Amino acid sequence: MRAPSSRLFGGRQPLTSTCAAGFEGRSGTDLFDLTGKVALVTGSSMGLGAGMAAGLAQAGAHVIINSRKADACAAVAEKIQSMGCKATAMAFDVTDEKSVVKAVKKIVKQLGTIDILVNNAGSTRRSPFLESSTVRTGRPAPLRSWRLALTTSNRRRAQEDLDFVVKLNLNGPYICAREVGKVMKEAGGGKIINISSLMSVLGRATIQPYNATKFAINGLTRGLACELGPYGIQVNGIGPGYFVTDLTQELLDRPDFNKFVRTRTPAGYWGVPEDLQGAVIFLASPASNYVSGHNLMVDGGMSVSCGAPHCCPHKTPLPSLAHSSGLLWGPNGSARVFSVLAARYLRPCCAGAADSLLPLLPDQEMAAGRK
Repeated sequence: MRAPSSRLFGGRQPLTSTCAAGFEGRSGTDLFDLTGKVALVTGSSMGLGAGMAAGLAQAGAHVIINSRKADACAAVAEKIQSMGCKATAMAFDVTDEKSVVKAVKKIVKQLGTIDILVNNAGSTRRSPFLESSTVRTGRPAPLRSWRLALTTSNRRRAQEDLDFVVKLNLNGPYICAREVGKVMKEAGGGKIINISSLMSVLGRATIQPYNATKFAINGLTRGLACELGPYGIQVNGIGPGYFVTDLTQELLDRPDFNKFVRTRTPAGYWGVPEDLQGAVIFLASPASNYVSGHNLMVDGGMSVSCGAPHCCPHKTPLPSLAHSSGLLWGPNGSARVFSVLAARYLRPCCAGAADSLLPLLPDQEMAAGRK
């Protein structure tokens, strides 16, 4: 797979245009210029949030680095400042309404306004849905079960997981959008960008609270686009696919899951944080002034893929599978059905591709499919 680029905090060369002026309005490069704008990026002390904050800063914005960890916020802000860009660290809890109100007032007092809000803070916890009423022991999951690899907190109930994920993934963006939206309304406009997920258009086992909240975020994006549009505020979303971050490193290190992602993704590799920078700059800039209520998928094509392997030199189409991807999520035995269809339509060089898709299925379905 492609290694993460060192350009995450590197110097993006300024864009220049040699096109002769002949049209009224902004030039092509000015459309993406964020100079003088103030951008609050929640959950930006690491991972995708830090990458998006760096991109906005390189486009000219003064970025506010946020998480609950003051030291981590300061470290990212210092990195961005070392690039010659503007950044301020501000630690607060996006799920605490009083903290958000206080932080927004502080930002406005210091910097005058908030032009851009990126609702990025979010998390997930994994557990089998039908075991949601049981208490788990917290023992490390077996290596063969990547779906449970991240659920190691001692004696944590799945109901608590649901409350935690809903509070962070849905309540947080709702509160931040409301408080920052007030500032934007008074200023005459602004940009709100809600970070959704590939799992807002697909489903997957063991992460039902995450699936539910990301579907809800798409609904919030559309509803706010309707309600805030008359005030000059555009509200859009970004749906990242599988990206290389500290939080996904454990999955990346699993050969079976790594192969699944690379095989299912038409681009053929995991994304890196800088792959989100173009999307967030576009939605934060004047270039998207007539775009609102849209969820922009940045997933290497995974959300539209029926699972045909990208590696096949023959590019064999799978016409009978294009309308039957539900088999991947179906009842017991679906893995076997898919394997039979794959064996029929895939060339020998891709005969093993079906096995790379099996981790999508619950363990009992995988067992049934391999009988």
